[in-house]
Amino acid sequence: RDLRAVVNYYIKDIEIQPVGFKYPFGRRKYVVSTFYPPKIVLSESELISVLKFNDFITPAQEYARDVWVALYLLNGSNFSDLLRLKWTDITGGVITFTRKKTETTRKSNIKPIVVDYDTRLRSIFKKIGDKDSVYLLGKMSELYSETTFENKCTKLKKLYNKENKYITEKLNLSVPLTLQTARDTFATMLFFKGVPVRTISELLGHS
Repeated sequence: RDLRAVVNYYIKDIEIQPVGFKYPFGRRKYVVSTFYPPKIVLSESELISVLKFNDFITPAQEYARDVWVALYLLNGSNFSDLLRLKWTDITGGVITFTRKKTETTRKSNIKPIVVDYDTRLRSIFKKIGDKDSVYLLGKMSELYSETTFENKCTKLKKLYNKENKYITEKLNLSVPLTLQTARDTFATMLFFKGVPVRTISELLGHS
């Protein structure tokens, strides 16, 4: 896949290629295989135990767990979306935001994700929210560069995943409680409950 991207770049953008060059990809030539590894997620009983867990040693552990819960309740959103979520994104009893990922990978058909601002999210945001900042988590300043954002996002994810390791071991979970498992678990739980795949895709912000 990476090799094809490089070849396409030189052919289409730089517009150079060796004499006698024959494009190696495409119909009746080499086709890049697609592999989707199976998602390993929390079971329903494990999810409930995480949501109810209260045996924390430090406030940092509880905060990290609450961030995980917030991602789960936000339709399994990515941490980058929560990090840049603003208080002004909450209006009329709903939270509306677009996935950061789609802004760079999709030029059109960018659909906003709308989540009910119910009592569960209100309770979580009351705990992890920073009312003194325009951003809900209060971890970013109003003017930031893309590099600053990516560095902050990576640093915080590592921190929260490290704190959630305590819960993983305490509850003896079948999979590590990382921020990514919030998204995978949200989608799988809906699937187990019989929600159509099309609906799940829309809730996740897939095209």
